[in-house]
Amino acid sequence: MFNLVKDQKVYENKENKHQNLFKLVEQKKKSLAKKLINLESDNSRFIQGEKYKDFGNLLFLGSNDYQKGDQEIIINEIKIPLDSRLDLIENAQKYFKLYKKSKSGIEQIKLQKEKTKEELDYFEKISKQLKYAQENDIQEIILDLCENHYIKEHKVQKQLKNRPKNKKFTPHFIKCSNGTKIGYGLSSFQNEELTFSLAHKDDFYFHVKDFHGPHVIIFSASPSKEEILLAAEISCYFADVSSGEVQYTQKKYVKKVPGKRGLAILSQYKTLMVKEIRESTKKLLSN
Repeated sequence: MFNLVKDQKVYENKENKHQNLFKLVEQKKKSLAKKLINLESDNSRFIQGEKYKDFGNLLFLGSNDYQKGDQEIIINEIKIPLDSRLDLIENAQKYFKLYKKSKSGIEQIKLQKEKTKEELDYFEKISKQLKYAQENDIQEIILDLCENHYIKEHKVQKQLKNRPKNKKFTPHFIKCSNGTKIGYGLSSFQNEELTFSLAHKDDFYFHVKDFHGPHVIIFSASPSKEEILLAAEISCYFADVSSGEVQYTQKKYVKKVPGKRGLAILSQYKTLMVKEIRESTKKLLSN
């Protein structure tokens, strides 16, 4: 209970110190989620435009029941609203134009939804990173947001631009009782450094499936069952999930996603189901 209270206090202090940062991330998450809902609504409306093509085809068939000035007509038991100023062919052409516009709208919304989901995914990741980030980690998160143009020129960006070129971003590490080192990243820069610079080809990579979380590396080509379980639990802990399916593989099967810092794709992997993070692991990581 003491650790929970302590962790909450640490988080609140961090949130107060970086109030604008936390506020930005939460506002972006809310606005992007709302945008997705609106896009889905627009998409439903455009999908209904499929009927305009049917209306147009039916009107081209003509009808003996039509009289100029009619505001609607029934053809093949389908009621079709009409513009009373236009004849049947002109109404058909109008419906074809509406159909074409709807089809174009569906394509545009599809693109917007993909872009919005990707952006929301980014801020969900940043939100998870902020929960466990220490001060140095937060500076890197700010830099990430600057580089992606969500924050204007910031003193952190200036400081990190002037850092020595050979100075790397430093992930977090713990040592097992037998001396095996396990590393994990709490920013996209750290994940990139850990997996694609520090890890050797036979070291083991871990990441929890379907959740935002850190890259975790066991710096060993033959980790024990205990080390594998611990690395899997670390993956879940910093993804802020109490249980989850963890994918793991050797570094040689991990590739960068082009243009996406800290993201990876696995050509082959095994899975381990973490049903519950052990108290000993929680204590180790909270300390």
